[in-house]
Amino acid sequence: MNQRSYLFLIGSVILTIIILCGCGYNHFEDKIIEDNDITKITIYKNGDNEGPFVIKDKKVISQIIQKINSSPRKDISKIVFERGPDGRMIFEGENSKFEVGVFSDSGNVVTKKYYIHSALNLME
Repeated sequence: MNQRSYLFLIGSVILTIIILCGCGYNHFEDKIIEDNDITKITIYKNGDNEGPFVIKDKKVISQIIQKINSSPRKDISKIVFERGPDGRMIFEGENSKFEVGVFSDSGNVVTKKYYIHSALNLME
């Protein structure tokens, strides 16, 4: 191979790496929940038999939202659940309301698009 072929090959490899890194980065940059105006989280566990548990502490709300937004996630369309989430979390703000399903035992969250390995501690 001549020098021109090597340069083309190196350029192609670098471009491919940049594209792959960009795709992976954007996937987790997509926020599930915007925490700008969330002022309250209401949690129901075990099929609404436990709760409601209401959280109004802004610091705790931000920590929960950050944990959900930064946790690994899987496309929900590729998962078959034997049993769905047994709880729910309702995020409320002045101009927004957002609900997610939650597995009380693991603390993992389900949205319309994702299964999120958030491992929230719902026992506290």
